[in-house]
Amino acid sequence: MKDGDYDGALILTGKDSKLNAQFITYDSPSLATQQAVETHVDTASKLYGIQQLNLSAAEAETLLSAQTVIDEVSLKKDDSGKSSASKMIGIGVSYVMGFLIYLFVITYASMITTDIASEKGSRVLEVLMASIRPNQHLMGKIVSVFLLGFTQIVILVVTALVGLKLAKADLWSTAADMLKDLSGAYIWIVIGFFLLTMLLYLTLGALMGSLVSKVEEAGQATMPLMMLMMAGFFSLVYGMTNPDTILVKILSFVPFTSGMLMPLRYSSTDLSLSMAIISLAILFITLVVVFMATVALYRRSVLTYSTGSIWTKFKNVWKFTT
Repeated sequence: MKDGDYDGALILTGKDSKLNAQFITYDSPSLATQQAVETHVDTASKLYGIQQLNLSAAEAETLLSAQTVIDEVSLKKDDSGKSSASKMIGIGVSYVMGFLIYLFVITYASMITTDIASEKGSRVLEVLMASIRPNQHLMGKIVSVFLLGFTQIVILVVTALVGLKLAKADLWSTAADMLKDLSGAYIWIVIGFFLLTMLLYLTLGALMGSLVSKVEEAGQATMPLMMLMMAGFFSLVYGMTNPDTILVKILSFVPFTSGMLMPLRYSSTDLSLSMAIISLAILFITLVVVFMATVALYRRSVLTYSTGSIWTKFKNVWKFTT
């Protein structure tokens, strides 16, 4: 196995009419491999028990419903491979967080775009610009909408936790036991990607709202953001069954989709923490660059009224800014 001739070794031993399994590998196996081994071992365990015992109907039913726990052993020193159970829990948590990001962007990126477009179309912005600076107006919009959306998400999470607590006690304990399998690093990574992705799309939404001349054009302005977010969410759903595909790997480093896909890859594969931090750093740098560009463009775009597509308006504002 160290030379790469074999992927792993599965050792089955019978003891006390039960089948014990030990799965030995050098490199940490993928989630698909772990699930396949578990399925085959489970079937072999049941067949072995039926052959060893003269069973009654009740005994056969008990044996067929039995589950064999596989002890996974890695020959690599300092290996930090995740178990199949922890990977599945990570996939579930990543999907929930990805859905929350999708819900937030669909709702609040459109909200900030529509709000700014409405103020611009009604000429309210011209009055506001007489008393405050454009960058102050931009910051106020981003912070207020961010806090609004963050508050809603906190309420949703708290409501879900209260619902679990008020439900059957075993449901709460089961959820608590599942969350124990998540590492502290994964939790901080999820939080970091979640916050930075929200801020990135809110900043882009504010820029798009400042480019249009009336609120009726807000839908057209947010369409590129919606397409990016839908691409990330559909890639997340696709990657839940196979997170090692090249598409998921590439998009997990693209700032506009990494907030959904990198937590998935980190939880469902044996990806190193350094790779997740690199992706998070790329997202942070992109946010800083986009924000600085938006501040520079916002000074011109909020008071610029022009016709044409979003791209044409962007080029016009960029020409005046540079």
